[in-house]
Formats: sequence, C-alpha cells, structure tokens
Amino acid sequence: MSSYPISRLFELVRRDGPKEALSKAQRKAAADAALYGREIRWRIAGRRLPSEHEILKQTGNRWRCLADLVAHMACKESPALLFSAADREGRTAAWQEAYPNSVERTLREAKQIRSLKFELMGTTYDLREGDRAHPDWHLDVASGCHWPTDYVERIDRWMWSDRKPGDYRPLWELNRHQYFVILGKAYWLTGDESYAETCAEHLVSWTRDNPCPFGVNWYSPLEIGLRLVAWGLAWNTCAIRRAFAPSPGRCLWQALTSKRAICVST
Repeated sequence: MSSYPISRLFELVRRDGPKEALSKAQRKAAADAALYGREIRWRIAGRRLPSEHEILKQTGNRWRCLADLVAHMACKESPALLFSAADREGRTAAWQEAYPNSVERTLREAKQIRSLKFELMGTTYDLREGDRAHPDWHLDVASGCHWPTDYVERIDRWMWSDRKPGDYRPLWELNRHQYFVILGKAYWLTGDESYAETCAEHLVSWTRDNPCPFGVNWYSPLEIGLRLVAWGLAWNTCAIRRAFAPSPGRCLWQALTSKRAICVST
C-alpha cells in the first residue's frame, strides 16, 4: 500500500500512532501512484512528436501540409520578428560599417561554436567527441558525468542530493541555445550556409535527445522559455536557407508543439 520503507513506517507509528501513520502512508501511496501515472502518460505521449495533422489542426488547417507551413514561415516578409530577409544586404553593410569590432567578434565566436567550442559561465569548453556534430546535451562539462534522463518530476532526487552529477548551471547555459543567435548573425554577415546548417543540426539533435519531458533540461520553465526565444531568433535569421527546410523546419514546429504541451500541463 505504501511506498514508505518499513523502517520509516515503524517510525511514523511510534511518533504519530497507528491511525495517523496509516493515513500518511495512504496519502503517500496515492501521490506516488499519481506520479507514476503521469510518467507513464508522458513516456507514451512525450516521446512521440506531434503529427502533421495535429499541428495543422492548431493552425485552423490553413495549409495542406506541414511543408507548406514551413515554407510560408520561411518566406513571408511580414510581420517579421526583427527584420525580414529582404533587409539582409542593407543591414549587413550598415553593421559592418558601424560596428566592425562587433562583427569581427561575432564571426570569431561563430567559428568556435561551429567547431563545438563554447564559452559557458566565463570558461571555454571543447565539447568535440569523435565524429559527433553536436554537443552531448546531458554532459556536465566540468565533471564529465552525465545527468540522467529521468522523468522531470523525479529530477529533484538528483538536483538537491549528494548524487548530483555536477553543477547544472553550465549545462543549462549550453541548452538555452542562445548561441543560435551568434550563428544566425554570422550567416547574415557572410552568407555562409554552414552557420545555418550548424544551427539546424543542433536543433534536430536536441529534439531527438531530449524527449518531452525527460531530463534536467526540462526541469525549469524559465530554461524552456529562454530556449524558445533562442529558437525564434534562429528561425528568423536562418529559416530562409535550405538548411532549415524541410526537415529541421518540420522538427522545429513539432518541438514547439511539445513544449506548449508541457508548459500547459505544468
């Protein structure tokens, strides 16, 4: 009936009496059963990206297929999040003239990111590993240990205990994907599609390796929100290139729908 250890149950009986101990054990068992039910539901639903039909239904079925929606979002000139693709040449020339040092720094940082070198909380980490084209999204960069991909409501047992694999803050900073903005800026400044391709590859690998809502990268709603902002900016700067269509663009929209589901449920 109860998920309490026997020793803990005996302690409750001695301290609170049999009746109160039984009541607490029943409440604990009910809470554990509810948690287990939520985990099973997400293991079934969360690891499956939303189908085209489900996404298109949320848009009022205005498009025949998801590829048409991706193409529309990539090519539309307005309303743009920051600026449209038609402004690229003029804005790039203005940036290079007004902020040459900033442009140089952006391109230097983008080249490092493309080779999987990241500055996280003031420290530069080389995350290259074999032929991997993207970071290990669950690796604690300082300790070299991996965070478990447990159901998000069970992550507490790692976050605040001696079993914690390491400092989660650098890992979260990497998984915010704020460096997508640097890659997008580098693409706009140079026209080099490898920057957009790197951004797209990292996006696809993240959605594959971080099923909703499992792992430490789903633990904080704030982190989810910051990642969504980065994805929106990446789309605004990179979607006009073939690197983001059709597969990464499709993956982005499916992942956005998953994030909406977990945000609504919490």
